[in-house]
Amino acid sequence: MPADSTALEQSLAGGTPETRLAALREQIIQGDYRALYIVWLLSITQMEDDPETDEILEPPVPQGLHKLDIGLRALLEFFEIDPHFVSAAAGSTHPAESTPPPDPASAIPSLTREEMESHLTAIVNGEAGAVALLKKQLSQLAGAGSPIPATSLRTAGELLQKKETVRKQEQARARKEAERKRIQKLEDLSTRQEQAWEQVASLCRQNAPTPITKPHNSSATCAN
Repeated sequence: MPADSTALEQSLAGGTPETRLAALREQIIQGDYRALYIVWLLSITQMEDDPETDEILEPPVPQGLHKLDIGLRALLEFFEIDPHFVSAAAGSTHPAESTPPPDPASAIPSLTREEMESHLTAIVNGEAGAVALLKKQLSQLAGAGSPIPATSLRTAGELLQKKETVRKQEQARARKEAERKRIQKLEDLSTRQEQAWEQVASLCRQNAPTPITKPHNSSATCAN
């Protein structure tokens, strides 16, 4: 994932969906191929009813698929891609997914003098994409954005099955959370009812009429 992805996400936070989608081009140039992989998932979804789709082998899985930025989330929303499908694809347990990507700047010493002069000349001359090309080469040299080895790739059929598994798991978690909130609400209501009845009883005691004292028999007193 590009080192400046956080800054890019912050700059796009208030942008339009079109602006966010346009930023994906810059990410691809820098070697971040998550958008291309997500588009591949979209194509598999559109061919889901074709029996031959199950045997299609997935492309190399890019790093960072489990954490999507604003532009990638806009891509999911724009094409109405099932987020469970992305979660299923990112669910593989690969060491590359759990380790932070290398800093492209660390690869600057690996550039030859000729490469440095070429990149600097292009940047100074204001050539289109000059900075992006430099970042892309540095990312490649640093190993950022390296895909998962081909031996770990899965078929489209396996991913589609896993998507349904992920969806069912999410639905089960949602039902469990809803039940937990329902029980908590009932317990809170029961507590409030007990407190309310205690308040009613207290008010009744405070407002209870004073007992009437039986008057003395004045005639009997006089007779005595």
